[in-house]
Amino acid sequence: MKPALRRAVFALLALPLLACESPTAAREADRLTVESVEVRIMESLPVQVSASVRGYLRDGCETLGATTQSRSGSTITVAIATDRETDRSCIQVISPVQQDVRLEGDFSAGTYLLRVNGLERTFRVD
Repeated sequence: MKPALRRAVFALLALPLLACESPTAAREADRLTVESVEVRIMESLPVQVSASVRGYLRDGCETLGATTQSRSGSTITVAIATDRETDRSCIQVISPVQQDVRLEGDFSAGTYLLRVNGLERTFRVD
């Protein structure tokens, strides 16, 4: 193989490595942009509840992070984090996200408030 051709092949093979994340990449934490939340109450004993969350990632540098939840009385708060690189150019494409989150804890009869990244939904367990 000619040296010029060999260098060209090597350069093409090395291109994917350039897209890999740098271990020192600057990052920032944020929250998933949530468009809708649908509450699902399963017919089970004990009652199980899940939330179907739809949202989007803002660009090619944003990725899903951890999902956490907390509960205070009848209010359940779910936080879906995102992580994004801040020191590189990003493709400007919105990526839809659909995530099902099983809500933790017991659900006796009553009305509950669910907050997912600021979007609120009430639901009732009979």
